[in-house]
Amino acid sequence: MKIFLVLLSIITLYPIVGLPQVPGVYALNETLDKNTDCYIYLFPSGLYEIRVEEHLPYKWISEIEISYGSYTLKNGEIEFSDKYNGFKMLFGYRDNYMIAKKTFKWMLNKKFVKATKYHITGDAIFTLEKIESLNQERIKFQRLHKQKTPFESGVYGNSQGFSYNLRSDNIYKITYKKIVLSEGIWYRIGNELVLKDNTLKHFFYILIDRKNLVSKFLAGIPGTEEDGLLFKNFKEQRSP
Repeated sequence: MKIFLVLLSIITLYPIVGLPQVPGVYALNETLDKNTDCYIYLFPSGLYEIRVEEHLPYKWISEIEISYGSYTLKNGEIEFSDKYNGFKMLFGYRDNYMIAKKTFKWMLNKKFVKATKYHITGDAIFTLEKIESLNQERIKFQRLHKQKTPFESGVYGNSQGFSYNLRSDNIYKITYKKIVLSEGIWYRIGNELVLKDNTLKHFFYILIDRKNLVSKFLAGIPGTEEDGLLFKNFKEQRSP
């Protein structure tokens, strides 16, 4: 989880004159939850970031990254290629707005409108070459954890506001605060939980450590090694 001042370093107010048509900041034209919005950042280099941002008091912003990677525009459609989990999303593109056609359920058929008062002056804050291959990370984990670790279905969460409901009938739901990010089925292979998103038709992974779970669901989880940790009955343990 990252906290930023509302004035992000990569965006400045600037008159839109003679800029390329596609790059820019696209905002979901509806609010996800109270003070919570979703933005797609398209950089001139062909990289992108999708963020959910919560506006906090004193002009602070709390955000998670839903996806980052590269994008291409062809025949009126933008294809997003996620560089962390490897899934692809498809958006229809028209003059200064996009419609989600293939993505997570909560984004499906939603409209993202270009914010014309913003101009991206920099590039993405990540480089594709430095992102560790998720497959390599999973293989390394399985090699170091050959003995099967006990696991119980139930609700897992963390202080970021994530809740993972892994039901005993192999149905799962992942929420961020009140936003349902992903739903589908799950099953276990070794010390790994495999999650298949019903709408995106893609597999995500959770690693079963000795004392907790380690989420590999999204690019923004973990932002640091500790951010990916999930604890059983997290909310219940901390309720008054």
